[in-house]
Amino acid sequence: MAEEDLPKPLAWKWSSKTVYAKEGKEGDWVSLTSVLQQQEEEEVRRTWNWSRRFVSKLNLCPWAKGSLETQTAMQVFVAPPNQKIEMLCKQVGAKCLEFCQEFPALESAAIFFLVFSPQENHNDDHDLMDFMDFYDWFTDLEDNWEMEDIIIAPFHPQWQFGGGTDEELLQLDFEKKSPYPTVTFVSATAVERAGTAVTEQISKHNEQVLLEKSLEELKEMWEESLSASAVKEDF
Repeated sequence: MAEEDLPKPLAWKWSSKTVYAKEGKEGDWVSLTSVLQQQEEEEVRRTWNWSRRFVSKLNLCPWAKGSLETQTAMQVFVAPPNQKIEMLCKQVGAKCLEFCQEFPALESAAIFFLVFSPQENHNDDHDLMDFMDFYDWFTDLEDNWEMEDIIIAPFHPQWQFGGGTDEELLQLDFEKKSPYPTVTFVSATAVERAGTAVTEQISKHNEQVLLEKSLEELKEMWEESLSASAVKEDF
């Protein structure tokens, strides 16, 4: 599918309207893309650009192309400030599971993103913009994750596999380097259906692809994929 024909991801914004308080809820996600603020729109756009112009282009995820080409399969949730981030993760996970159950034909393509803005303070106990703090928080989240039907994965703009300065290690970091601190949600059934041969090959394939390019090439490609000029249309 030509890049200009790719469907845009669904964008979700947190709303804490009075009606939710009356229902005993702190708020809920609303798919009202037209009311996204400029910062939120940028987060959705950059996540989409990174997915299609870096991850899919390098084929770092075997499901990325199908997700990008499938209407409604890719959905981006912009995390609000001053909300419990574990609660937000559970909510997005539940929405991903609900989507897969309602549209089983799209289950293999479905991927939901929870994106944390650098402009907001999401949690007093964790600085999610700091990679090690984010990684420690995610490890705790994963250890206590009870939704067996949904697999979660972390991504971060400062991702470091080895923490060293060796050029090959820095190249491999791009496998998990995203525009913002991000948690993704996919169907466990879809991953299992692909088989262990496919999943075990991912890391080997990604290592080969990333090491075939120089560090400077990867930096340039990654930064270009996030450029606001890469997509001019409004969401």
